[in-house]
Amino acid sequence: MKEDVPLKVIKPVTDFRVLFLTYFPNSSAYMVFFTLFFLGLFFNVFSFFYYKVFDLNAVLSFIFVSLFYIFIFLILHFLVVLVAYISLKHTEYRFFSDRVEYFFGFFSVSKKVLPYSRVVNLSLRKGFFERFFDLGSIFLETPGSSTKGYELALRFVKNPEKVYDELVNIVLKKDKK
Repeated sequence: MKEDVPLKVIKPVTDFRVLFLTYFPNSSAYMVFFTLFFLGLFFNVFSFFYYKVFDLNAVLSFIFVSLFYIFIFLILHFLVVLVAYISLKHTEYRFFSDRVEYFFGFFSVSKKVLPYSRVVNLSLRKGFFERFFDLGSIFLETPGSSTKGYELALRFVKNPEKVYDELVNIVLKKDKK
């Protein structure tokens, strides 16, 4: 049996600068961190004024706790970016004449197949930081997609407008028949 040859293969861009900027504001882990950070900051400031303790040890402990939180934040952020980087290194989208195959994963690589007959729309999104690097996300939408509103998201695509136009011709060509 002859193996199918993909019409287009897309791999996401894995640039640490892009990952660092785009994964920063969108994670619930950061929300928890900032909540704890500002809660700790509030209680430190509150304790200064409530106990009227302005000695050198209290100020140094306040500075130490603040720097410790910032250090923990940077370590957590680096780990999130590292996991995203490794996951994106194993991500690949293969577009065939009748389907798209999507390979993804961190520890193990999984495969997902989406037939074009289920795709009803493609949409393009360029985030604030992605625009600086000429990147974007392309979404393949199907009826009854998950709560996200799309079935498959191609993230960190280089030259997204050009790729979007190519994918419209490949994926939605069934409408032209």
